[in-house]
Amino acid sequence: MMINSMSSIVERFKGTTLQGDVLLCSPAQLVEVMKYLRLEGFTFLVNLTAVERPDCYTMVYIVGAYEFPERFTIKVDVPKDKPFVATLTGVWLAANWTEREVYDMFGITFTDHPDLRRILTPDDFKGYPLRKDYHG
Repeated sequence: MMINSMSSIVERFKGTTLQGDVLLCSPAQLVEVMKYLRLEGFTFLVNLTAVERPDCYTMVYIVGAYEFPERFTIKVDVPKDKPFVATLTGVWLAANWTEREVYDMFGITFTDHPDLRRILTPDDFKGYPLRKDYHG
């Protein structure tokens, strides 16, 4: 079953907002919002990544379903001085490797991740290559 409308999510999760067709939510709400979307028929995580902005990192999640063609984008701003967000491996196992990639490239920590370690760079690599302040 697909959600009736994006606005129904905003009504259900106070503090979330819509920016066009993108849902903005806080790090504290992320897991509950994603569990709700999964129950509503968004059965797979298409992708997740991060974007560095001047004041924060923005996590970008795209979820989808096999039963209908819609994709749904969720964004979560993460403070640069505390780059932590909850893992989604308990909602979608597919989050495992992409969260590790974001950790490796941006240094964003996914709390409660079952195996958070570097995936693309050597274990002793210093820094995070996709941060704007990285000078390798």
